[in-house]
Amino acid sequence: MSASALPYVVSLWSEDELRIEADLARAASLSLGRLVFDGAAVTHPHRMLTLRGPGVCEVRAAAAGDMTHAAAQARKARAFAAVP
Repeated sequence: MSASALPYVVSLWSEDELRIEADLARAASLSLGRLVFDGAAVTHPHRMLTLRGPGVCEVRAAAAGDMTHAAAQARKARAFAAVP
């Protein structure tokens, strides 16, 4: 099985949280994907991460005090855009 066919993917998002910057890992099982996801959270504490795959979409976003300025501005802009 090629790496691109593995169903679970851990992604690192851009600092402004608008696009995926890199797929950090792919895994064959959800348990391995969660291990990588937790490790990536330690390695990239100020960034948004996602774990996606069959039946799962988990997001770990930086806490408001831990975000970069660009991420904070992007979140604020999205929040205002969502208000009717």
